[in-house]
Amino acid sequence: MGNKRIVTVKRVLFVTGLGVGYVLGARAGRERYEQIVRLTRRAAASAPAQRAGDFAREQLDSASESIARLTGELEEKSRELPGKLVHTAESLRADLKRRAVDFSDSFDDAQAQRLFDAAERHSDAIDELESDDDSMIDTENADERNLNQP
Repeated sequence: MGNKRIVTVKRVLFVTGLGVGYVLGARAGRERYEQIVRLTRRAAASAPAQRAGDFAREQLDSASESIARLTGELEEKSRELPGKLVHTAESLRADLKRRAVDFSDSFDDAQAQRLFDAAERHSDAIDELESDDDSMIDTENADERNLNQP
């Protein structure tokens, strides 16, 4: 039973110590807090702090104006873009038409006929290479037999 009383007394003393420490710490903490607040207000009211604040405001105003100007320029350019794209596409189309006319005007009928004849001969040669009656096709597997000889 004596052990329980000692433990209880220790708990009471511990809790009492915590309470006293809290009160003293809170009082000291409050005084320190008030001291910090006074120093901060005095520092904020000083001439160097006022100059620094004015400088920061000027810089922010300048940056805001620059951003607003840039935003306006971007908005203007974005409005111009579709018109420029249409103009560029129309210019390219006109240039291609002009080049097609120039190309077709550069051939006379005899040259055009020779070009068509050459294209047809080329097509016939390709068809001939693809025919099934090609004598060069190895139907007897001679190539394979020759490669496998000892």
